[in-house]
Amino acid sequence: DFDKAIEYHNKALDIYENVLPANHPYLASTYSILGIAYANKGDFDRAIELFLKALAMFKIALPNTHPDIIGTYKNIIVAFLKKGDDENAQKYYDEMINF
Repeated sequence: DFDKAIEYHNKALDIYENVLPANHPYLASTYSILGIAYANKGDFDRAIELFLKALAMFKIALPNTHPDIIGTYKNIIVAFLKKGDDENAQKYYDEMINF
């Protein structure tokens, strides 16, 4: 039930935003999980928006070699591919391998 997952993760996000620093990895993880839920619902634009927000936060909060950064790049690439946007998928693939 992706709608229920989105509802609960948005509640968690509200709590995290009030108690954690702005670029805390828990916030980024929650954005990423929300992105996965939206992607599974077929809302790739919203998923990409959330993945990009998570990626920006992960890049600030984590070392460059952290697997959450690469995993988020992969989520972005897959969402663009499923959306039929091969150009942006390639752009983020290139960015990922050069990161």
